[in-house]
Amino acid sequence: MKICFKYYRNAFTPLEKTTDFNQWLYPDKANPVRKDFSKAVKEPLNSLTGFTLVEIMIVVAIIAIIIAIALPNYLKTSTVSKKTICINNLKQIDAAIDQWAMENDIPKGAQATEEVYDYVNGSRITCPSGGVYTLHSVGSKPQVTCSLENEGHKLPE
Repeated sequence: MKICFKYYRNAFTPLEKTTDFNQWLYPDKANPVRKDFSKAVKEPLNSLTGFTLVEIMIVVAIIAIIIAIALPNYLKTSTVSKKTICINNLKQIDAAIDQWAMENDIPKGAQATEEVYDYVNGSRITCPSGGVYTLHSVGSKPQVTCSLENEGHKLPE
């Protein structure tokens, strides 16, 4: 005999006031203590589950508020990180110009060439925000600038 407590409202235990486990092992034997499950009220499964429309709308509204708070912070963080990467690139190019000038005996005031990029991991570095780097003369301050200098993409003095 299979007993499923989930479907019955008024039948919490198949045994009343007894600890006789033989009733569980041998259900075919006549036992006056047993409940009659045929008279219990059955509930449909879907009556106790699900969400109302109001609950779903509240959850969607809470998620929208969280997104509205987090999105501007994410965009600000993105622009600050791009600016920081650009400044680090400018420092690398500036150091590469100094190294290039020392190794090739380039005098101060000479214009830096594209050979400088061989000293920066062998590749041309680009600004993550879309700016263009301009090389200036050796020994000048700054030796390299970014076209987005007015947005804070410049070497610290």
